[in-house]
Amino acid sequence: MLIRRRLLLLLLLALLLVATVGGPLFLSSPVGTALSRQRALALQHALHHKDSCSPKKPFAVIVTAIRPSLRLPSRYEAVSIANKRQYCCRQGCDLIVVRSQNSSSANPAWAKIEELQRQFAKYEWIWVIDLDAYIMNKSIGFEEIVGVHGTNREIIIAQDYPAFVVNAGSFFVHSSPYTIRFVEEWFRHHQERIHLFEQAVFASLFTRNYMDIQDRTALVPLRTINSYCPEHLIPDFRYQPGDFVVHFPGQCKGRQHEFVNRHFDSIIR
Repeated sequence: MLIRRRLLLLLLLALLLVATVGGPLFLSSPVGTALSRQRALALQHALHHKDSCSPKKPFAVIVTAIRPSLRLPSRYEAVSIANKRQYCCRQGCDLIVVRSQNSSSANPAWAKIEELQRQFAKYEWIWVIDLDAYIMNKSIGFEEIVGVHGTNREIIIAQDYPAFVVNAGSFFVHSSPYTIRFVEEWFRHHQERIHLFEQAVFASLFTRNYMDIQDRTALVPLRTINSYCPEHLIPDFRYQPGDFVVHFPGQCKGRQHEFVNRHFDSIIR
């Protein structure tokens, strides 16, 4: 009877979180197990607890919830959103969760760029971060990033392989007449080449120095705002404890479940 009650409690928690964040309450662990009751309660608290948040500042974080069948298993969605929500509570910024299925583009990666355009009037700086990137050092605030790297710059983005130029999984944009025009052009170029992702189009514009974008962009080392998984082939790209963000693109995708399971508590708190 006790076991049945515990199973029922876990099931109810799972259904509650599914309704709340749109994804099942599972992590991709080696054995495919459900979250423990303790972790389920901690995740629920991280998603909804708003007490003792810092005063609001003119900053926002946009995270795109990609449709599970396209890029990221939906079981990570709740953990990732809780991670961003806790950071925003601590730093006093707004969290904007974008459902990519609402994008006008056939390519869901562009949902975050459309949302960026909609939010320019409300915020001074906006941080756009992918669902498969996690904020690991929540003591690093907006002011620190934009104060060090954003002076006389409109965009802060991390440098990737020379072939890719940049990685758009985590970048900061200053709200200004220039960036409003540039992002409009960024999206317009996508409409001309519908199959390309936002990162490829930005890289093309940057390489051609379209609208003098090179002079307006702070191209920072990857680990400044967008470290890759600890197992990445390039040592200088690998996440180290204390780094701001860890991201799981490309060759790192298969490493995400192990990292999230190991660092679950620090990710959602």
